[in-house]
Amino acid sequence: MDYNRPVPPAGSRRIAQTFGALYLVTLATSIPALWLYQPVLKDPAAYVAGTGHSTKILLGAFLELLLIISNIGTATVVCC
Repeated sequence: MDYNRPVPPAGSRRIAQTFGALYLVTLATSIPALWLYQPVLKDPAAYVAGTGHSTKILLGAFLELLLIISNIGTATVVCC
């Protein structure tokens, strides 16, 4: 891969917009996931015993998966 090649302005703008969008997705998925995990972080024994809210935890886990995908996408956009 030739890293010294000039990037046309349209390509540079597309890269910047893609990076910005993925960065916002990273931000938007990381903070709510922490809020959704709070019941487990406060009292893990109660969650394991079965009195926890599994829907909130599953939604938090889904947001974590989106976070992983957006982190990989951000790294790929910066790299290439």
